[in-house]
Amino acid sequence: MKLLRLFPLFSLVALFVVGCQVNRLGRVVRVGFEDGATNVQISMNGDKPSLYTSIWDFRERIVQLRLHCGDLIILRDWPTAEGSQNAALGDWLGSYCLTNKVAVYIYKGAHSDSELFHIPVYNWTTPFDNPRNLSAASFFYNGAALGGGEHGFERMLELIKKVKTPKILTLASHYNMDTGFGPLECPFEKEQDALDQVLKANGIMQIIMDPLF
Repeated sequence: MKLLRLFPLFSLVALFVVGCQVNRLGRVVRVGFEDGATNVQISMNGDKPSLYTSIWDFRERIVQLRLHCGDLIILRDWPTAEGSQNAALGDWLGSYCLTNKVAVYIYKGAHSDSELFHIPVYNWTTPFDNPRNLSAASFFYNGAALGGGEHGFERMLELIKKVKTPKILTLASHYNMDTGFGPLECPFEKEQDALDQVLKANGIMQIIMDPLF
């Protein structure tokens, strides 16, 4: 294995009871922009990116998505240019994601927004206080549900073999790191060898990133 580490209301209400404990949504939002620029692209679950020509339009769209724990955002870089609109955007987006327990990842290995928007993402959700619980985990491909527990993990392996791309991202939902868990916890630690074998057999690089928060 090659490894690179880089730094309808009732049904929905039922999913979000007790915060992150039973959330089964794992949406993937990719955000591309150039620092200091006002044009921002957003892709939801691997769909074609939509262009927003102002920071305010971008903020409105993020709010409309109603992101929660289980969802994640991926960027090439964090908006921090001092005095720019994107610096204010970074402050707002950070506060929004922390409040809603949305995982955030910075994919610095992406050489372009095109790479950011096209690399396959295999992600999973777990209970907020137990990121190692495989039986309670749900697995996704670009935000599309694959199933839960061992069945979901096995379906993820089969899809990795079928899609067969040079690189993949494997990302966790936000979980509680104030109770001794590290930044790279996953629910399939005991099954990692099976994933490693699939990656090695198909020449696929697994990219693992620490969450920004």
